[in-house]
Amino acid sequence: MVEDQHFMVDESLLQEIASYASKWDTVLEIGAGKGALTEQLVKRAKRVYAIEIDQEFIPDLEEKFADQKNVVFMFDDALRVEFPKFDKCISNLPYSICEPLLWRFFRLEFNQAILVVPETFADILIGKSWSKLNYILPMFFGVKKLRVITKEAFDPQPSVKSALVVLTSRQSDNPLKELYIQYDKKLRNALRELFMGQGLKKREASLKASALFPKAMLDKKVQNLSAVEIQRLMQSIN
Repeated sequence: MVEDQHFMVDESLLQEIASYASKWDTVLEIGAGKGALTEQLVKRAKRVYAIEIDQEFIPDLEEKFADQKNVVFMFDDALRVEFPKFDKCISNLPYSICEPLLWRFFRLEFNQAILVVPETFADILIGKSWSKLNYILPMFFGVKKLRVITKEAFDPQPSVKSALVVLTSRQSDNPLKELYIQYDKKLRNALRELFMGQGLKKREASLKASALFPKAMLDKKVQNLSAVEIQRLMQSIN
């Protein structure tokens, strides 16, 4: 079992979370576990793609859902596997992947993500706690914290409280959005692509990036920039 995987056992909560799926939705579930939330989703959604990294669950899941035609299991790493197209992500997330998964979401087109996350992470998402994500997230999503979830809703119980949050995709013409979609590239390469998209030739784009920012900053991956560096980036680009 994945170390930070906590299985939701509160039936009313499972139904509440699954209620965000409709018969028109293709749903992505990350961290299917024993299939408790999956079971609720397949009753409501047009199709469910359920991702689970832990191979020990394969036999039970395949047996449990053998007669369900609208669920596809993907036994893979959600941080690496190519996602199918989906309308909503509805998941009780393994807590260690919350932030890296959010970066992946920046590249995807979908309507909403309904997620169970640690309450501390939920407070970062809504701006109650401070993080560099506070600068970036509003370009991509509107966020609402729906409710706090007690530890007793899970087995095994996590060490912290959880929260149910909804992320709704948001349109934005901020040029920095194009940079953060390239979050795994070095800043110099992401800036070059941005400036070339604005009409500069490759060499001109590289020179402009070098003139704006120090080498140490340009050599960092976009997702590894500090809050201070993100502030500098926002001021310079905007």
